Amino acid sequence: MENNHRLELIKEVFIYGYPIVDMYNILYKYTGDPGSSEYKAPFNTIAHNRSTPTPEDRAIVAPNCDTPYSYVWLDLRAEPIVLTIPT
Repeated sequence: MENNHRLELIKEVFIYGYPIVDMYNILYKYTGDPGSSEYKAPFNTIAHNRSTPTPEDRAIVAPNCDTPYSYVWLDLRAEPIVLTIPT
């Protein structure tokens, strides 16, 4: 009975914690490590991929392979940021 309780607890911890750790991994690769092949741009900077994802793009498990992407990670800790998009 004790092992079943531990296994259930481990399962719950994984289900709760994995998305947080995975999202931080993506955030770090995209904004925090300019040496990473996945690096896009620093915080508060819009970046555009000029090509579609390839098998070497591994930060996100399953991006659409026929879609060009734009990225921005906003640091809202100090104040809000207003984005203006021309129409």
